[in-house]
Amino acid sequence: MAYIDTILAFLLGGGLIGTVTGFVTMKFTKKKAEADAMMSIQDIYQELINDLREDKDVLKKEKDANEQKMSEKIDLMDKRIAAMSIQIETNNRDIRDLKPLKCLVMNCKLRKQ
Repeated sequence: MAYIDTILAFLLGGGLIGTVTGFVTMKFTKKKAEADAMMSIQDIYQELINDLREDKDVLKKEKDANEQKMSEKIDLMDKRIAAMSIQIETNNRDIRDLKPLKCLVMNCKLRKQ
């Protein structure tokens, strides 16, 4: 009979309701904690995505600036090469014209007059 009294005291004293309420509350608290954790993870991923987009934009701007700088350098080098080619051609003509005069002896057969 002692067991029946203990069981009745437990049931009538709210022990069963408290236990059930505890389990329900614990389950709800667990679900809420999981939802909060998922929200935190989603926030972290969203920040990571935003950071990656910003980095991509910065890298694209740097790449464009570097391409522009290299294009300007290439254009400058092309102009210098063209000017040098003209100068080389002029020098070659001068050398061709002066080649017959390489001998300093006036009556030398290698010297053209």
